[in-house]
Amino acid sequence: MTPERLTARPNRPVYVTSAGLQLLDPATGAPTRLLPLAPPERQFGDDPTAARVVISGDRVFTTSRGHIDGRHLADPSADLTVALPEAVSDDVVLAGCDGAALYGTAYALPTENDRSPAQKAFAVRITDSTLLWASPADLGERLLAPSSGPTGIIASVRTREGRTELVVRDAATGRQRWTAPGSENLRWCTIGQRAVHVPDGTGGLRALDLVTGAELWTLPPARGENWRAMPPLIAGGTVFLPRDNGLVTAHTEAGPDALWSLRLPFLLDARSHPMVADGVLYVPGPAGGGVCAVDAANGRLLWTFRDSGPGKDVWSLAADAKCLYAGHDDVLHALPLAPV
Repeated sequence: MTPERLTARPNRPVYVTSAGLQLLDPATGAPTRLLPLAPPERQFGDDPTAARVVISGDRVFTTSRGHIDGRHLADPSADLTVALPEAVSDDVVLAGCDGAALYGTAYALPTENDRSPAQKAFAVRITDSTLLWASPADLGERLLAPSSGPTGIIASVRTREGRTELVVRDAATGRQRWTAPGSENLRWCTIGQRAVHVPDGTGGLRALDLVTGAELWTLPPARGENWRAMPPLIAGGTVFLPRDNGLVTAHTEAGPDALWSLRLPFLLDARSHPMVADGVLYVPGPAGGGVCAVDAANGRLLWTFRDSGPGKDVWSLAADAKCLYAGHDDVLHALPLAPV
């Protein structure tokens, strides 16, 4: 399934192979369209984000030299190609999409007069393919995948003189709003309505004020505890925090006190990406562990789905209005959404 190639989940059943993104009929599971997803050529070394795929709504976005290609998941006639302006057209890596704009980094190729590489962060509006902004970025600054909905900000990680910091930019202009020191494991950032959530450097969670970057609260492992927080999921004003030891807790953005907690029947790792649909939190585990459906309001375990197939990947999830699509390795299931 290689879910790590997708920066967001689609709203229909798909799977990724070496040939590309295979689309399936939601009603029958029959193959419908194959979208080739060859990674772009890299000019500045092996960037792990180069082979990622950005999905927004009904389109999947990839890059080609000087262009962004948006292909429709169901209607080939709705495919589009965006020619990037010269300012950001050399070597482009997409970071993600918030539903309104695509964000990425453009690496300027060395020229005869200037052999030093440079880079810019940029945003392109999806509706009319307009370049919203292009802002100079330090070499080594890496945009993080934005939240699923527009929040007004986008974050990146920057390393200066051996120190790591979080950089928060205005999503409409690209201007830097504030920075905050981070630890060497600042690998993710989840943006909510009141706070920006990042690793705290001890395995726990740190909440920073959305406007100022000031620390609001932290949730580190208590003495004697041994767990590491994974990227939280924020839905309906609730922060769902999965841990690698299989514990999931729910919080408000106001503080670290738990609304509820649930011990899952399996451990989790960084590849496990929970989702919420119709008031149910779905948590994917390892191939042999299965998928848990949890009442998002009170933490009650509704059911656990497992199959008999062996595997080494974690479960990957997507959903539409009728079904939960759950798969691992080379098998994909369509399941009815769980009633609350």
